[in-house]
Amino acid sequence: MQQKEEVLVAKQNDIKKYETEIQQKVGAKREELYKPVLDKVKAEIEKLGKEGGYTMIFDSSAGMILHAAETENLMPVLKAKLGVN
Repeated sequence: MQQKEEVLVAKQNDIKKYETEIQQKVGAKREELYKPVLDKVKAEIEKLGKEGGYTMIFDSSAGMILHAAETENLMPVLKAKLGVN
């Protein structure tokens, strides 16, 4: 009985180890795939800020804007520059 329990515990540990390895691989792959997109977006935001003479650009989806005129919404311009609908 104790031997079966030890085998079961060992298998559970193997499964946990495998799960951790897979999660790390998924995280690394996600970062690999997102990085080029995020780099392109960041570069366009920096370019847009320089072209428009903006001191700061806030992400409204993160709730970081205290006040902004609707005419100052740069998302449509950024989407157009990135070719996103």
